[in-house]
Amino acid sequence: MTNKEIIKEFATGNKRYNAVNHIGYTDNKLWNYSTVLATVNREEKTADLNTRKYSATTSKIQSMLRAELENAGYVINEIIGDTANFWNYGYQGAPNWKKSDFAPVR
Repeated sequence: MTNKEIIKEFATGNKRYNAVNHIGYTDNKLWNYSTVLATVNREEKTADLNTRKYSATTSKIQSMLRAELENAGYVINEIIGDTANFWNYGYQGAPNWKKSDFAPVR
């Protein structure tokens, strides 16, 4: 599964959680490594989009995320998120996940 597929799946809200490599989502939050990039309110169709600059790759993910959320009808609220939290590498907030939920890093 690609980053774009994960982002599209998050925007549609059809699944409760999913992840591949460093990107994933739980319910209403999408994260990259352990940094939350978006929080959505599915009933009100609003999204808080983290626009803090982290890296070139994260900027591409943020652009894809904005496009997919807008395509799904969300109103975007730009926020400046927290700095990256590298000590807690990946998958925060996912206590019910199994190892099989994650694709291996290639």
